[in-house]
Amino acid sequence: MYHTIRNLKPNTVYEFWVTATNSTGTSAQSERVKHTTVPLAPTINRRAVASCQDAALIEWESGSQNPACSYTVEFCQVCNGCDWRESLTESLTGITSCPTLIELEANENYLFYVRALNEGGCSERSSPINIRTTGKKTKTISDLSCVPGACHTFPAFHTGLKLRADRQRFI
Repeated sequence: MYHTIRNLKPNTVYEFWVTATNSTGTSAQSERVKHTTVPLAPTINRRAVASCQDAALIEWESGSQNPACSYTVEFCQVCNGCDWRESLTESLTGITSCPTLIELEANENYLFYVRALNEGGCSERSSPINIRTTGKKTKTISDLSCVPGACHTFPAFHTGLKLRADRQRFI
């Protein structure tokens, strides 16, 4: 026997148990089971997206009231026959709503999605955003032309290079 429960809120923990009732009465409650529903897809903050020659800065907001456990950024170069099964993927563990810098190829178009992950599973993809890396060479992260006057703390993800970039000021 089964029963489908509908209209559950996303990114919420529910507790379930059952009892059986017949002509002789009602049984004791079964063991309680907790289930977490998947989060809503995050929303990419398009106003906070920026790029330089070989990197992009993206920021998103949780689609749910409760933050997800972690986020995954999915991206690939936009080209004929671009296949998401072969896409590059960065897993951003434990980040709730944070700008993230990702190293890319210069002068290329990229398509980005963000997913939220919790104990219940992975959300749908966010709406996509297309980012083109510029042809302008930057010497430091602070040369990025990003969110005017904003100060952010973010992790930097670079292939083969560990770069700490805390509280950089983007102008």
